[in-house]
Parts: sequence; C-alpha cells; structure tokens
Amino acid sequence: DGEGRVYPMSNTASSVLDALRSEAERLGVEFMCEKHVDRLEKKNGIFTVGKLVAKKVIICTGGCASAS
Repeated sequence: DGEGRVYPMSNTASSVLDALRSEAERLGVEFMCEKHVDRLEKKNGIFTVGKLVAKKVIICTGGCASAS
C-alpha cells in the first residue's frame, strides 16, 4: 500500500500467521499461548520465565490491526 505495508493475496492477516506458525512448527518451535509473564530473566545466555528455561525466547504480544 501507500505506507509500505505488504499484504498476502488472501488479504487476511490470519494467512500471515498461518505461514509463520507452519514454518515455526516445522523447525520444532514450541508455542505457549495466552500465558501471563511477570518476569523474564537472562543469566549466562539462558532465559528463565517462571519454570521455563530456554536458550531462545520469542514473546509475541499482538498489535492493532490497520484500518480497512
């Protein structure tokens, strides 16, 4: 569009999510949806989130949809 955004041919945001999720699952990424996180700590290259311990963490909080 005029603001530099690119949309999928389906014109739905869910198809972008589906593509990202499909590739992440193929790579063995574990999803933990709708979790409350109070604190994320990193010590010696290892993240701790509650009882979860991991080398890598991605936090996705969502965002506002663009106007139609």
